[in-house]
Amino acid sequence: MRVTVQLNRRPVYSGVFPVCRMRRKDIPDESPQKVLAFRFRTSAGIFASEFGPMGSQELEGNIWRTGGDPDAILLGVSFATPDRILLNSVHVAQRNQVSRSVLARGLTISSSWVQGPQD
Repeated sequence: MRVTVQLNRRPVYSGVFPVCRMRRKDIPDESPQKVLAFRFRTSAGIFASEFGPMGSQELEGNIWRTGGDPDAILLGVSFATPDRILLNSVHVAQRNQVSRSVLARGLTISSSWVQGPQD
């Protein structure tokens, strides 16, 4: 799967990672949750007017798998400063199409399934 996060149409994160279908009961309990983490600087006010006084901040973005069904994967998405969570959201990554979600003013996430050798 390819995931791209853009701020004002400029990428702040882009990555490709493997996905495979498994039944939840087949996932070992000790499997660690993988989190994609990235950093970028922007005005905290893009998330809500109450964050406007915080000015420009170095933010950490995180993306992780939060659920799914046969035709989609649910990705958790969060953005935070060292002291405060600014946004927690969910992006639905639909199979066989480009999926796009608006997370905040000028901030989007898009996903698409990339064919691998076993597909």
